[in-house]
Amino acid sequence: MKNSKISILAGAIIMAMSMLHTTECKAHGTDYKQDSGIISQAEAEDKPMLGPVDKLPEFPGGMQAMMTFLRKEIKYPKQCAQQGIEGRSIITFVVNKKGKLTKIKVMKSAGHKLLDKEAIRAIKAMPKWIPGEHEGKTVSVRMTLPVSFKLNKK
Repeated sequence: MKNSKISILAGAIIMAMSMLHTTECKAHGTDYKQDSGIISQAEAEDKPMLGPVDKLPEFPGGMQAMMTFLRKEIKYPKQCAQQGIEGRSIITFVVNKKGKLTKIKVMKSAGHKLLDKEAIRAIKAMPKWIPGEHEGKTVSVRMTLPVSFKLNKK
């Protein structure tokens, strides 16, 4: 099981980096999604508003540290491994002004509730992030992170 977990996440994190970059690009384009963006001080922290973000939130230590954390944290659900079930959960969450992860939910299911549940559990276990910034102030930012579950085929 451990080998499956490590190989699964190596590919997933590379996708995560591209998703984070996509979030930043969409903030400056016309294809900006309703559920992405920043939250002004005047708005409640759970109600994102549309607008660009000057600096995206960052996992402490950067992407390499996030990859290491997820490799150690994610446990492939035994039932799914035994049945050969694979998939990719796309998880959204808000990094608030204090760096805490809130509003963690499945945006797109991996196709099995145990895979989705494990992806959410691992993200909930993350430490506080370095918050995003806009115009020199910390802001809450909605993020998207794909978590792939793929078994090693021997």
